[in-house]
Amino acid sequence: MPVENVIVLAINQRRRVRVIRDGQERVICPYRIGWSNENNHNVLHYQIGGYSARGLRALGSSANWRCHPLDSFTAAEIIDGDFVGPTVRPRTRGNCVVRLQAEVANYY
Repeated sequence: MPVENVIVLAINQRRRVRVIRDGQERVICPYRIGWSNENNHNVLHYQIGGYSARGLRALGSSANWRCHPLDSFTAAEIIDGDFVGPTVRPRTRGNCVVRLQAEVANYY
């Protein structure tokens, strides 16, 4: 299944995803997919495991939000585990995705 389809399915089902980005494995909970104002096809996600160039904070920290271009993920698969997010929800959706393709229901 193409990466885009896996991400959309995971968003709709509130599921964890193991992705490969820059040759490194990461575990994410995707919240939104769509396009930025610059027309980049992006994924807004909460990273809960795996590699992170800037490191990960404690689970529940708002510092674990990430925005990456969809095409930077070379592989994706849905995995078992709780769907996780920050303890405090963001006040805005931000600029990562402004034209929506899919979004976790009832989160914002």
